[in-house]
Order: sequence, then C-alpha cells, then structure tokens
Amino acid sequence: MLDGDTKIYGLYDGHGAKGHLISSFAMGTMVDFIKNSKCFKNLHNSEMNGGEPLSDAEMTKAIRLCFKYTQDRVREQYYDYLVNEKKKEMVKSKMEAAKRKAEEYERNQTQKVKRDRSIESQKKLDANMNRLNTKYNTGNH
Repeated sequence: MLDGDTKIYGLYDGHGAKGHLISSFAMGTMVDFIKNSKCFKNLHNSEMNGGEPLSDAEMTKAIRLCFKYTQDRVREQYYDYLVNEKKKEMVKSKMEAAKRKAEEYERNQTQKVKRDRSIESQKKLDANMNRLNTKYNTGNH
C-alpha cells in the first residue's frame, strides 16, 4: 500500500448489497491517511534515514488513529448516502402524489364528460318526447 520498503496489508471484506463499495472506500481512505499522516510519514522517513523505527506503542497509536479516521469518513459517507436516499424518497413520493393527482383529475374529467353526454342525451330524449307529445296532443299523427 505504500511506496518504498514499507508494506501494509489489509483485508477489506464488505457485507451486504453495497459492501464492496464500503470496503473499497475504506481501503482508499486508509491508504490516503497512511500516505499523508505525519505519524506514518515519520515512520517512513525514520526508516529511510537509518533511524529507529516506531515503537510498538507508537505504531499501535498510529494504526488506531488511522482506523478512527477511516471509521469517521465511512460514517460521514453513510450519513450522506442516507440523506440522499431520503431526498430521493421525498422526490419519488412527490412524483407519485402528483401522478395520483393527475390520474384523479383525469378520472374526474372523464366522469364529467360522461355526465355531460348523459345530460345532453337526456335533453335530446326529453325534446323528442315533447315533440311527440305535442304532435299527439295536437292531433297531427
């Protein structure tokens, strides 16, 4: 994971449907931290210049700091993911509500057209009945 003689190996085993994304993110975050952190730069510079390597306690502290940093970044990413999912859910909900409203409007318009046609048909029927009644009552048959 590092340039030079120092090698750090890790196993990133993601779980669940998106576990591979989280494990890849964690790996990249840890590599960036190790390459850019002062404590790991000191380790690398010390060994390159023939100095004393970090003690076990210093190495443990540096690794714990790396894990903490990575865990915090994963949490931030997960929070951002949840916020984005919530936004997507809200947009989807609004779109579904608008679709239901449009369908309801269309149903109401269809019912209105049917009702208007029915009223128009009834008026024509009434007009024909009046014409027949007038014709029958006046004796023009």
